[in-house]
Amino acid sequence: MPIPVPWSFRNEEPWPWYNSDRRIPVVKKVFIEGMSCGHCAARIEKALGNLDGVSKVKVNLTGKFAELDTAKDLSNEAVLAAIDSAGYQFVKIG
Repeated sequence: MPIPVPWSFRNEEPWPWYNSDRRIPVVKKVFIEGMSCGHCAARIEKALGNLDGVSKVKVNLTGKFAELDTAKDLSNEAVLAAIDSAGYQFVKIG
């Protein structure tokens, strides 16, 4: 006998965190130099958010880092290029 499923879950994905590329999202913490204001943070957020596979970007201006949530592996070279093209200095990924 099948287990009854609540009506609200019948037409939804079984696991909200599941995606077709990876089951576990990749989170990268990227340290950046040169940010001094909210506009800088927004510029970094836009540059990193435009990378293929990035689903979320959160920039911490005080800590001078950005956290990237990706659905698949993202090369460090692509991250470095995006930061460089925005006019900031890549420090490290940690």
